[in-house]
Amino acid sequence: MKYIEQYLYYAIIGVVSFVSLVFLPFIGTEAGLSMSIPNTWIGWVIWIMTKTIVAVINILIFHCFMQQAKVNVKDNENYKQARKILIEQKDKETVPRSPVKWNSEQYIKKGTSIFITSILSTFALTQAVLSFDYVSMLTYLFTIIMGLIFGIIQMKSAEDYWTREYLEYALKKEGESRNDNIQRKKT
Repeated sequence: MKYIEQYLYYAIIGVVSFVSLVFLPFIGTEAGLSMSIPNTWIGWVIWIMTKTIVAVINILIFHCFMQQAKVNVKDNENYKQARKILIEQKDKETVPRSPVKWNSEQYIKKGTSIFITSILSTFALTQAVLSFDYVSMLTYLFTIIMGLIFGIIQMKSAEDYWTREYLEYALKKEGESRNDNIQRKKT
């Protein structure tokens, strides 16, 4: 279980990249395309959906690298010290959400967007003509490789933040809290 937890985001990145390279080039529309630009409304819907899917895939890759950075530094002493400080300094007025409130927020925000995008993609993709497009595959390959490269660079930057600047931030907040307490005692 620990092994899966350690490498979960890398696995998601791999699966998403593989699936997009293997399956997305099949989605297109030959009828309704003129000079690679759609000239029917369903052609535009399919064209926009496939481009949006690639953009969402790159955002997902970015997110996974950001989350993997936290996994990679979870045992770093500076990270653990910063978390401890910030937990101790946590705003006393912050009210934790109940499970009912948290669940309703998740279903309202995320559930609604998943429902809308699922309906749109189902509508668009059922109209798509399945034919493998090597040009699309190469475009997706280039886009995903760039996403992976930028993701790795960002992951390293995030690891640096969580192991260095995060502690500096926590110490700053701790100092501000001490100063606030001293000021309150004086008044």
